[in-house]
Amino acid sequence: METGKRVPVKAALKSHCWIDANDYQSLYQQSLQDSVGFWRSQAQRIDWLREPQKIRDTRFHPDDVHIRWFYDGELNASSNCIDRHLAGNGDAVA
Repeated sequence: METGKRVPVKAALKSHCWIDANDYQSLYQQSLQDSVGFWRSQAQRIDWLREPQKIRDTRFHPDDVHIRWFYDGELNASSNCIDRHLAGNGDAVA
């Protein structure tokens, strides 16, 4: 696919989308205007054992490159990926 070409979303797929183009643009603008605030709110979408207070620590200096996100938080990946979905989907075939 060529860069910049728009491909329309099929109607059958649109009905299953969580956000539309307007919502996407709004979220994208939030991420640009307040990156830390945006990612702090996104972190609320998962279950934490200890909620992170330090959202981002990045440095892009030639002598010190590091990228850390949510680095003082603690979560259980299995709980977020599997366990929290059991209540509504426990009888469904995986």
